[in-house]
Amino acid sequence: MHIVGKRPGGGYVIGCVCDEEDVHEFRVRKLGVSVECPNCGATAIGTELLTTYHLQGSPEAGVSAATAVAGGTRVVG
Repeated sequence: MHIVGKRPGGGYVIGCVCDEEDVHEFRVRKLGVSVECPNCGATAIGTELLTTYHLQGSPEAGVSAATAVAGGTRVVG
């Protein structure tokens, strides 16, 4: 499960690989403690989804490369 993007009116679009070939997208207003796919019932931790989304470089932020934090030093590359 992963965050596909932010919704213009607020909230997020979440993508879930329900089957090996089937990707299901759904919308949530807020990321709670956990997020559950309404199609297959898979769950993910909201903070982990958000952290991964930002570390991979959210399109809304205009980040083209991943941002990593290593040893207390922020490395952008």
